[in-house]
Amino acid sequence: MSSIFGHSLIGATLYAGGKKAGAKVSVFWLAIVIFLAVAPDLDYLFYWITSSKSDFRVTHSLMFCLGLGMGIWLLRFCSPSLRASAPPAWVIVAACLTHPLMDLLVAVKPNPWLWPFSDRVYALSFGVLPSAGQLSLPNYYLWRNLLLEFGALMPVSILIYATARKRLRDIPAWGWALLVASIIGFGVLGFMLER
Repeated sequence: MSSIFGHSLIGATLYAGGKKAGAKVSVFWLAIVIFLAVAPDLDYLFYWITSSKSDFRVTHSLMFCLGLGMGIWLLRFCSPSLRASAPPAWVIVAACLTHPLMDLLVAVKPNPWLWPFSDRVYALSFGVLPSAGQLSLPNYYLWRNLLLEFGALMPVSILIYATARKRLRDIPAWGWALLVASIIGFGVLGFMLER
């Protein structure tokens, strides 16, 4: 699985890219979009509270993510101020959908993407992003993998933001070279890690 920090980075990037030009940052909606990017991992909280363990994680299915995203999108109709400050629907729904996609790129745990239509679980046989590993401060691999994850995700975040803002032509040639080299370099490093 990707780390909470990696999921949060992508959520914040989607919010920033989808925000109307010149609009003030809505801390409420920024927090909601970041929450949506992390929300499928709430199953870990459930397993921790109940001391149970399951590899079948319905919160990582596309239907759960779409339903949660659409449900939060409907929240904007509760008040005119929420509607005025809300990001576009695609930002809200995409934030939740990025979670299973990022976890797929880690290739550690298979997820039931098509639940409730199928109980089959899906996983790649190779990983591009590093796993967050055990969340423990003295865990060397946690910090190493966070560095690799941010190295791979920062260029992707820049591209998402620039694409959403239609500012791709503002990136100089050296910037493109750096972005491509970062994505390839950190992708290769992530691919080489033991799973």
